[in-house]
Amino acid sequence: FAGHVDADRLPDVYRRFDVVAIPSVPVPGWLEQFGRVAVEAQAAGVPVVASAIGALPDVVGAAGILVPAGDPGALADALGRLLDEPGLWERLRADGLGAAARYSWEAVADGHLALLQGRALRSDRLHSRRARPETRRLVGVGASECAEHRFEAVPLSLNRGLETLERLALELQ
Repeated sequence: FAGHVDADRLPDVYRRFDVVAIPSVPVPGWLEQFGRVAVEAQAAGVPVVASAIGALPDVVGAAGILVPAGDPGALADALGRLLDEPGLWERLRADGLGAAARYSWEAVADGHLALLQGRALRSDRLHSRRARPETRRLVGVGASECAEHRFEAVPLSLNRGLETLERLALELQ
């Protein structure tokens, strides 16, 4: 057990492992949430074997191996597959690196930005049918392919959200 590890050392610690097992089991009132350890392991190039509960199937997906929760035999079989199946470890490593990219700060900011921009555009169409709230022009956002588009008549409250994401995106560049 490594104990507390500073965030900047986590990738090196994960890279010492051949696989990260996340044998999460449900308890009354709780299921595994996001599964950050799965993303961290995949981002470090380490295959993941995880219980198929909570958010883990969405996070790990086909880039890892999912097993029924509370089934130690299935967990052992999945870990054994990584040793026995030629090319499986390498495939899951490559797939995991690609899957983890969906959760980079840049990708998350782009996703939120696209969501807010889509909401703002839908809201604009709705408001165009009735009196418009206070609006102003937002030009470019810098973090996504939408950066070259101009968005006019964005409701002010959504515009503030976009400005926050724009600042975050600029900090990440």
